[in-house]
Amino acid sequence: MAGFSQEDLVRKIAAANTTVTEADTLAVLNITKRIILDYVEQGYTVKTPIGTFYASASGTTDDIWEKFTPQDDTKDHMIRFLYRPATDISDAVLKQTRFERASDNLKTLPHITLIKNAAGNENSPVRAGDIIRIIGNYLEFDDTSSDEGVFLVHGDDSYRLSYYTRNTAKSIEARIEPAVPAGEYTFVLKNTPTAKQVKTVYKKKFIVSA
Repeated sequence: MAGFSQEDLVRKIAAANTTVTEADTLAVLNITKRIILDYVEQGYTVKTPIGTFYASASGTTDDIWEKFTPQDDTKDHMIRFLYRPATDISDAVLKQTRFERASDNLKTLPHITLIKNAAGNENSPVRAGDIIRIIGNYLEFDDTSSDEGVFLVHGDDSYRLSYYTRNTAKSIEARIEPAVPAGEYTFVLKNTPTAKQVKTVYKKKFIVSA
């Protein structure tokens, strides 16, 4: 897909009106951005000619009195900055966008959303012998292949988990091998969602507690 930079946009807008310079255009765009962000941060839904900007909060809790803490990486609390295009713009894009088929291959990308102790909540410690639950998309792997599955990596050491109670596209349940030492690991999933094997690394370090 071709790129169209901010500089390209500024030049196009300035060229469309000879009384507006590129400096004027850039200034207006920056001011517009600042105003949109300021009001979205205050909880407003901001409507513009190209669509609507707003914020959305989400997350789960086991306690109704628990604080909402999107800055805490150990929780699934989050605030997302969202954009919904104006109807006339989305309709125009659907009708007028040019495209061509470049491949017959189905594109899928495995993603690990959350890893937790299957016997506890998200923040429960994981120890050797525990069953963990991995949640995400396109996770399923070939459990007959020693090259696929869940791996815990620490330096030159790598431990493949060999006991699984669930192996689906959305969820995997696996046991941390009793021989896995306590420590900090890189959590890796290897599978083949299409024709080629891929390696998916979880965004957080995985801790096995003593």
